[in-house]
Amino acid sequence: MSKQKRPAKGPRSSKPLVISVAALVVAALGVAAFLPNRKAAAPNNQTKAAASTVQDSATNSTTTSTNAAAPDAEPESDIDKAVVHITRGNQLFAAHKFNEAANEYRIATTLNAEDEDGYYNLGLALAHAGKLDEAKKAYETALKIFPDYVEAHSNLGNVLVKQGNLDGAMAEFETALNLDPNHAATHNNLGNALARKGDMAKAIPHFEKAIAAKPDFLEAQVNLGNAYLLLNRTEEAIQQYAAVLSKDPTYEPAQKGMMRARQKLPAR
Repeated sequence: MSKQKRPAKGPRSSKPLVISVAALVVAALGVAAFLPNRKAAAPNNQTKAAASTVQDSATNSTTTSTNAAAPDAEPESDIDKAVVHITRGNQLFAAHKFNEAANEYRIATTLNAEDEDGYYNLGLALAHAGKLDEAKKAYETALKIFPDYVEAHSNLGNVLVKQGNLDGAMAEFETALNLDPNHAATHNNLGNALARKGDMAKAIPHFEKAIAAKPDFLEAQVNLGNAYLLLNRTEEAIQQYAAVLSKDPTYEPAQKGMMRARQKLPAR
């Protein structure tokens, strides 16, 4: 039976890692390679366009933990044993050993099949390892256990984007936002999906909401700048890139965006 209310689990980091690692390049009516806030799996094999880059922000790419005894303590129950494997998986995930982390999370789910966090973590590791079909199943299982799992809806949407199912992805992002209207990473993800469909006018409000919810969200600010640039709103794009560079002068996507924007300015 699905849980109606998610029990307190252990501290969750509010900092989103990224589920994708590649930039999303968008042309006026098309897009190129992708993956948020980071990105884990390889992007779609689409043609690179020479316009702007819209980066995808993965919702929570951070793994979740469960309250339990220290991992070196002798586990007694299957649930305690599952926690040991979750802890090992988190350590491997942090070391970018995603296949090994997935193996640990998979063992944890066999020991504690009612823990949605185990399946969520498994989905993250598999997505980072590029195993999108398996990641999709893991997120879907987490959602069967706890249908209101915002991060699972959002990261499932990222997987669907990478599989080319934009309509399915947007449905997941919208579900996540119905549950948490101020979820910054999901607004950014939905904006990216709309940008992939060439609908910059609808993408912009979601980038704006992502920034309003998380003012230091550099990826969303660059995405907003890129969307402005694609709509020939060059001065507004420059303002966004400048705002990012004032916070992090070394942020490469903003540097590249600023360069493209300045090239579009009329010669003086």
